[in-house]
Amino acid sequence: MKKTMVVVEDHALIRDLWVKIYEGKGDVEVAGATGDFEEAMELVKQHQPDLVSLDINLGEYSGADAVPLI
Repeated sequence: MKKTMVVVEDHALIRDLWVKIYEGKGDVEVAGATGDFEEAMELVKQHQPDLVSLDINLGEYSGADAVPLI
């Protein structure tokens, strides 16, 4: 059974790399990827993923700020 995932990384090149790595595993479907805090919260709300790969530095926010919201 595939697990769904959201990737949150503010550097586009690194974000794309993470998406390719996770999707290459075969048992993970990336439901969304973003570098924006608010968009990340919306993706999590919308998709209810099993996993979230969360960058610690997201501009004016921290990945730690997202943890209690997720």
